[in-house]
Amino acid sequence: MRVPCTWLQDYVDFEGTAEQVAEMLAQVGVPVELIEREGAEITHVITGRILSVEPHPDADRLKVTRVDVGSGTPLQIVTAAPNVRVDQVVAVATHGALLAGGLKIKKGKLRGVVSEGMFCSAAELGIDSEDLPVEQREGILDLDPGVLPGREIQEVLRLAEEVLVLETFANRSDQLGLLGVARELAARLGHPLKMPEVLPQDDAPEPSGNLVEVQDLEGCPRYIARVIEEVQVAPSPSWMVRRLESAGMRSVNNVVDITNYVMLETGQPLHAFDLDRLAEGRVVVRRSRPGERLTTLDGDEHELPAGTLVIADAEKPVAIAGVMGGLDSEIGPETRRILLESACFHSGTVRRASLHLGLRTESSRRFEKGMDPQRVVLGSARAAHLLGSLAGRVVPGLVDRGAQPQPPTEIMLRPARVRQVLGIEIPVDRIRALLEALEFSCTPEEPGLKVRVPSHRQDVLEEADLIEEVARHYGYDNLPVTVPHGEPQGAMPAEDELEEWVRDSLARLGWSELLTPSLHHPELLERYRLEAQPATVMNPLSEDQRVLRPALFPSLVEVVRRNLRVRNRDLCFFEISRVFHPQGQEVLEPLRLGLALCRPGMGFLDLKGALEQLALMAGLDFVFESAPQAWLHPGRAARIRVGEQILGWAGEIHPHLAGELDLETSVALAELDLDLLSGLRSPARYRPISRFPEVERDLALLVAEEVPAGTLAGRMAQAGGDLVRALVCFDVYHGAQVPEGHKSLAFRVLLQAPDRTLTEDEIQRVLRRILKMTEREFSARLRD
Repeated sequence: MRVPCTWLQDYVDFEGTAEQVAEMLAQVGVPVELIEREGAEITHVITGRILSVEPHPDADRLKVTRVDVGSGTPLQIVTAAPNVRVDQVVAVATHGALLAGGLKIKKGKLRGVVSEGMFCSAAELGIDSEDLPVEQREGILDLDPGVLPGREIQEVLRLAEEVLVLETFANRSDQLGLLGVARELAARLGHPLKMPEVLPQDDAPEPSGNLVEVQDLEGCPRYIARVIEEVQVAPSPSWMVRRLESAGMRSVNNVVDITNYVMLETGQPLHAFDLDRLAEGRVVVRRSRPGERLTTLDGDEHELPAGTLVIADAEKPVAIAGVMGGLDSEIGPETRRILLESACFHSGTVRRASLHLGLRTESSRRFEKGMDPQRVVLGSARAAHLLGSLAGRVVPGLVDRGAQPQPPTEIMLRPARVRQVLGIEIPVDRIRALLEALEFSCTPEEPGLKVRVPSHRQDVLEEADLIEEVARHYGYDNLPVTVPHGEPQGAMPAEDELEEWVRDSLARLGWSELLTPSLHHPELLERYRLEAQPATVMNPLSEDQRVLRPALFPSLVEVVRRNLRVRNRDLCFFEISRVFHPQGQEVLEPLRLGLALCRPGMGFLDLKGALEQLALMAGLDFVFESAPQAWLHPGRAARIRVGEQILGWAGEIHPHLAGELDLETSVALAELDLDLLSGLRSPARYRPISRFPEVERDLALLVAEEVPAGTLAGRMAQAGGDLVRALVCFDVYHGAQVPEGHKSLAFRVLLQAPDRTLTEDEIQRVLRRILKMTEREFSARLRD
C-alpha cells in the first residue's frame, strides 16, 4: 500500500518528516517498509506565461520568446519546442536549475541570441508522458492556464512527494485505504479524522427502470448503483493524476480515475459502466452459466468457470464481480451516461474467481481480504461528489440492494483482564478514550465496558482483540518488562529435538541442509525406479505437482544434477522431511533423513564413514549389510541395521540410472528412518579417558564369500568383551592365495583397559575368544 504524505494530510493534520510519521505508524502496528521521495531533485523551476513568440534571426527551427515569471522583468528564452504559443503557461527552468536525471541549466546563447533558461517537457520534470496529448509528448508541458507566474513547479504539480510504502495484513482490510491509515495516525496523535466531502444524502426515489437485480445475496450482500448523465470524458486534473501516480496507478480518464481515486482513498473498489452499452440498460448480479465468455478490460478473452459471480446485463456478463470489468461496457470518449457500481462481494467468491482466471487486481486484492458492507455507502457518495464536480450530472436517488445488515458486534472488556494480559494498570477512562479514538463505541457496564465494534473493524472478534487495540495505542514501549511467574511449562517435542540434533551433528561434519518440494511429477518416480504406488493429489496446481514423494533421494539427486550443470562439484547435502506412503484409506508420513555425497574422489565408503560418525554420536552401532536396491549399484548397496531393526539404506547410484540422468560422476546416497532412530538413540554418557596404553592387533580371516564383513565385525567385538575398544575391517582381499569361493578380511582390533596396562596373556585370551567364535559361527580360519 503506497501512501503519499501530502494526500494523507487531507484527512489528518500532522507535522514532521516522513520518517517521524513512519515511526508513529509503526508504534501503532502499521509497519512502513520503505519511504520513497519523488521529484525532490528538481530545483529552480517556476511557472511562467509566454508574452511573445518571435522567429530566431539565424535559425528556422528556433523561436525567441519573452516570458513573465512573476519577478517583474520578463525573461528571454530561446526554444525549439513545436507547441510554444502566446499566453501559454509553462514550466521554466531558470539559471542554475536542476532537472530530472541530473540535467543542469545555465544562461547561455543559442545561435547568437541570449537564452536565460529553458522550457521543460514532461520527461525533464520526471513525469510519465504516455497519457499526454501528442503535442505535449513531443514538445513542452502545457500547464493549467489559471496558474499564476512565479510559482514553484513542485507546488503546482506536487512533484516533491514523500510516499510511505506500508506492509498490510490479511485481516486489516480497513488499512487498504488512506482513510484507514489516517484513522490510526489520528488516534495516535489525538487529532480529529477529517472525512472527505461526499454527495449529500437525498430522499429522492430510485432512478426509473429496473436498474439492478441481485440474484445471489450470499455472493453480493450489498449493491449500490447511481446514474450520472451529461458525462464529458476528458483528462483528469493534474492534481488527481499526480496523486494516482504517486500511489502507483496510471491515469486513464476523469471517470476511471475517480473510481480508482476513491478506491485508494476509502478502500472501497468501484466500477463505472457505460449505461448505453448495457442491454436493456440494467445489471444483474448472478452466477455465470456454462460456456459463457467475457473479454476483460485488458483485452483478454476468458471462458468463465460455471458458478463464477458476474455482473451481467440482460443478455451476457459484462464484468467479473470484484475482479475486472468487461471491454464491451468500458468508459470511452463517446460515453454520455454512467452506471456507478459500489458493492460488497463475498471474499471467497472473489478469491476463487481471481485464482481460476489468473486475474489479480487492486479491486480483487481488497475484496479478498473482506469488505465492510457499510463502506459501500461512503464509496458511492464520495465518487458521486467527484463525478458531479469533474465529469457530469448525478441523477437524484440511488438503487440500494442487499441482505439485511448484520447487527454490530458487542464485546465485554474487563479492566482486570487488561491488567492481567498487559501487566499494567490502565484506568478505565484511558481505555475508553483509546478505543473511542478508533471509533469503537464504549458503554460502562459491570464488570467493565461494553464495546460496540465499528463495521470497518471485522478483525475484532473477542476480548483479546480489544486488549490488543488498547496495547497498540497505549504504546508497546510503555508496557513494563516482566518475567513470567512459576516454573517453565513444556519442553521441545522429542521429534523436534531429534531433528535439531541431526541437523547440528551433520553440520558439524560439514554437511549442508536442503529443503525441496514434496510434490513431484509421476514420471520422476518412474525414472528413479520407484515402483510403489505413490499418494496422489486430487486437485494439483500442475502435472509437476501431482504425486507426493515416497522417498527423498530423487529430490536430492535432482539438486545434484542442477549443481553439476553449473560445474559445482563439491556437493554434500542432507534433507530432513516427511515422505508419504498410502496404506488403505490413510497416508503414512514417516520422517526421513536423506543424504547425497558427490565430491571428486569420494564415494560410498566416505558416505558410510559419515553415517558411522552419526551413529557414534547417537550411541549406536550401525551394521551395514549387502542389500540390492533397483536404483543402487549392485556391488555398492547396503541396508543399515541396528540390532534387529532396519534403519535405512545406503549406496551409490546405479550406473545405468546415472547414464540416463547424464551424471558423469558417482553419487552416494542414503536414507534413514528418523522415527525409528528416535526410539533407538541413547543419551551420551561421559567415559573417562584411560591413562593406560592401548594395544593394536591385526587379524586376517578366510571366510566364505557371502559372509558380510559388518556382521562378522559386530560379532567379533561382542566376543572380545569390554576390553575391545574398537574393531574395524580395513581390507578385503581376493587373490591366488585365497581359495575359490572365499575372501580374506583383515580386521584391526584396538584393546585397552581403563584401570591397568594389559598383559600379553590378557591380550591373547581376548584374541582366542574372538577366533573361536569366528570358527564356530562363520567357519572362519586365521590366514597364515
